[in-house]
Amino acid sequence: MTKPPANSDPLLSAFLSNELLAAQIAHMEVLEPSEARYGEIASPMHTQLRDRLEKMGLEKLYSHQAQAYDAAMRGKDVVVVTGTNSGKTLCYNLPALQWSLTEPAARMFYLFPTKALAQDQMGKLEELIPGPQVKVGTY
Repeated sequence: MTKPPANSDPLLSAFLSNELLAAQIAHMEVLEPSEARYGEIASPMHTQLRDRLEKMGLEKLYSHQAQAYDAAMRGKDVVVVTGTNSGKTLCYNLPALQWSLTEPAARMFYLFPTKALAQDQMGKLEELIPGPQVKVGTY
């Protein structure tokens, strides 16, 4: 049986104490936290969007967010794979809002696998919208 790491999460401990589940684990590793890395964007950002970020307390972007924004603004396809709660949502919302603010005819289509996730992401997008010129909805 796989032994849970010291000070592990109760859910992980419960998972590992189940012989059937624990037997299926090939490898387990605990990674130590690392310092956040911030980045600066090179592409322009609409002043309303930048102001909205500041009002939300987001004065710096993580390096992966800045890189994703710049790549998207250069017309590149972007795939972001990071841990849960690492700010992936801004990686696609910032370019979408930038285009919405600078190209009035621009339209974005987001596709999520569940209604709950769609509602959650719509709420995050609505919180980020800097003004009435950007509209969102779900279908």
